[in-house]
Amino acid sequence: MTQAATPAPAADGEPSHGERKGERTRRRILETARRLFAELGYERATIRGIAAAAEVDVGTLLSGTASAPEMLPGWAGALGQLLPPGAGGQLLRSTAYFDGRGTTHSIVVLSAWLVLGVVLVLVSGVRGRRPTAKSDEAVRPAAHATA
Repeated sequence: MTQAATPAPAADGEPSHGERKGERTRRRILETARRLFAELGYERATIRGIAAAAEVDVGTLLSGTASAPEMLPGWAGALGQLLPPGAGGQLLRSTAYFDGRGTTHSIVVLSAWLVLGVVLVLVSGVRGRRPTAKSDEAVRPAAHATA
């Protein structure tokens, strides 16, 4: 898996507004997680609980959309880029800020989810039209009664 390109710091070497905001969000999530782990224990603290307490969307924790995936723990950034919100966010960032460089991975991931969705819709349509044993039995007595 390729690493996403990261924006260069401002010309004066200071982090950009987006980088500062991402870092604040990351710190808030980590502090909230530590607090909840201490209060509830590791077994009872949930991702949803951490997200709610940190006032971020659950998808934010894994997608890397609100902050760059490089700012997330290694496994979360990698997993998030394989889910539609993360891949979509990465595609938007690559297109908006990097002239489309680095979009191949995101396009492949989103295309795979699209194909999976179409396959599932087609399979459910085929399964829905297949007659069941109960529906055949219900039709037969009605046909004999009218004859």
